[in-house]
Amino acid sequence: MFSQELLNSFKEKITNASTIAIFGHESVDGDAIGSMLWLGKVCENLGETVEYFTTLPPSSSYDFLPSIDKIKTNFDYSDKRDLIIFVDFTVYSRIKKLTEGHESYFDSKDKLIIDHHLGDENPANSIVLKDVDAASCTELLYEICKETFPEHIDADIATYRYMGIMTDTGNFQYEQDTVRTMSNAIALIKIGAKKAWLIEYIFNNSKRSAIDLLKMTTPRITRTDNVCYARYTVQEIEDLWFDKDEADIMILNNIKPIRGVGVFAIIRLGTTGEVGISLRSGYLSDGKRINVQQIATQMNWGGHIYAAGARQPAQGDFETQVKKIVDDINTEIDKQL
Repeated sequence: MFSQELLNSFKEKITNASTIAIFGHESVDGDAIGSMLWLGKVCENLGETVEYFTTLPPSSSYDFLPSIDKIKTNFDYSDKRDLIIFVDFTVYSRIKKLTEGHESYFDSKDKLIIDHHLGDENPANSIVLKDVDAASCTELLYEICKETFPEHIDADIATYRYMGIMTDTGNFQYEQDTVRTMSNAIALIKIGAKKAWLIEYIFNNSKRSAIDLLKMTTPRITRTDNVCYARYTVQEIEDLWFDKDEADIMILNNIKPIRGVGVFAIIRLGTTGEVGISLRSGYLSDGKRINVQQIATQMNWGGHIYAAGARQPAQGDFETQVKKIVDDINTEIDKQL
């Protein structure tokens, strides 16, 4: 855990601020959303004015959350904010659409950074609380809050925290689900986290058009060596009223249980000239698992050991690029075998 000096600095920065901007990384997931909303609620309880920002709107999978509409994508670079908080990421490039060309603005602001990812250099004027052994940012924030603002842990905040732990662990299915993580989850349930409610809306709430999504993508599921993958264009899934996060979960949930596959990949062609890649680690026949974080890092992104992502510019024919990406993934898998 962190030193008392660092925890005191965290508490002091929040207590002394009057207007706070909380940022989640691009394509915010359940962990980033949970971290933003629960930390913001703590700050609001302290009488602070809080704003929430990310580069893209959250997936519609999270529309059921009462405070989700607080998260905005337009930032006005006003000097009124005296504290900026990054949750679940460290560097400006994770919110590039908001920081590019405005680095001096962010450099000049006092910043708190709470993260659990490997690597990254710390920005200027920042206090960083990072623990790469934490299963999620919400777990890390829960432990910090117990030491700094224990009186502000209620059932609503516990629910946001539990959501982050649950989504970043794939609902507790990874080997990294340690005693620490499970103990924190149990503690949050005891406080009043709405476990069944979250499972209903996040894991058991697919649209009827999911049938059409599966009919379209299932024939495209392909295995090449140690990679099982599916591909689609964002326009195709938007025509079915899905966003990429919903589509990825639906497809991955159908192929991930397959044994003997090193990596499961979703490869999507976006509408803005980028190809996105979602990677999940499977189980090879000998029980070995591939570190997809290492693969994603080689492809200019990152993530977690068993769940990561990457992106690259669209280049020519999509089918040809998909095959090249799969070949690159297999090459990286071979290095780990």
